[in-house]
Amino acid sequence: MRSSTQWLPLAAPGTNVSMARYFFKLRERVALIDDPSGCEFPTLAAARAAATVAAREPVAIDLWANRPARLHRIEIYDAAGQLLGTVSVQDALTDTEELARPPADHNAGIHIAA
Repeated sequence: MRSSTQWLPLAAPGTNVSMARYFFKLRERVALIDDPSGCEFPTLAAARAAATVAAREPVAIDLWANRPARLHRIEIYDAAGQLLGTVSVQDALTDTEELARPPADHNAGIHIAA
């Protein structure tokens, strides 16, 4: 699968950055897919940016396969289980230039099951 990489500046050299663990739960039509391990980010804004990038690929694959997007949103939780924010499909679709290209593994007539 094609992957998107976005590098976020963590801090100026020589500074100490405290990292928090965030958990991305995928909300689909009828299911909530849990994230048991989570990822560390320096801020909630950095976690939200990563969730936005992560949401683009499954949405793009569904759209290129001419089917409704299964992913409705990514919910961002802290280690205590507190919901901190969400990234909707609309948020993921703001980069229309990237979505104008088919995914690298897109092949007409073959549907990718996720």
